[in-house]
Amino acid sequence: MNAVVFALDGNKATLVLVYQGWNFDKDEAVKVPLFLDRKAIKTKATWTGDDKTLRAQFPDSLVPDLLAAKTVILRFDDGDADFRIPDFAAGYEALRRCDAAPAKAAPKAATLALPAPSSPSEARIATYVVGLAVERILKECDVRSTGRQRTAVEGRIAALQPEMAPIEATLRSELQKKGFSCPPADKEPDFQEVMGRFIDLSPDAFAATMEQKVGAQKSADATPKP
Repeated sequence: MNAVVFALDGNKATLVLVYQGWNFDKDEAVKVPLFLDRKAIKTKATWTGDDKTLRAQFPDSLVPDLLAAKTVILRFDDGDADFRIPDFAAGYEALRRCDAAPAKAAPKAATLALPAPSSPSEARIATYVVGLAVERILKECDVRSTGRQRTAVEGRIAALQPEMAPIEATLRSELQKKGFSCPPADKEPDFQEVMGRFIDLSPDAFAATMEQKVGAQKSADATPKP
């Protein structure tokens, strides 16, 4: 399960991120930078871990940035953890109206729990599957690669893992069933091209590029030879 929980208490905003792949000690202090889309949040905050969750408190000046963002990102040394929040603005507005309504005993803090992200798109799933294959080839095959490339591939995979968590076991199982073989020497240029695009392009752009390449190849195969 992945989820984002947001709470307002006076001039403080609390952000709680839940990811089933984490395993933090109770009250473990975690220093990791926060990004909203591509914007780095300068406010210094120490995240507190507890099993599958991380929580941190920020000034309420963070709210406008959250309203404008589509993704909450924690940038770990070994890759990014992405949490999509496309419905945050609507949820926050509903929370604000509820908190402003008259009540005999108003709660001290208002809390907004965003649902777990919807299933990833087929394009992003395809990109993740290719990434897993590239990662395995780098680990098990005699192909050319640099430390920077290997780190970049691992980072891309780590960034996609939060949204793939509900189906990751199934994806890895299906890949295992298909078997594995290292690319022959004459196919290494193709592998290098795929790896470079996986590193340089966004997941959706990578999937679109691969789809275009497959379509072009099908058209070429279907064209009668002179």
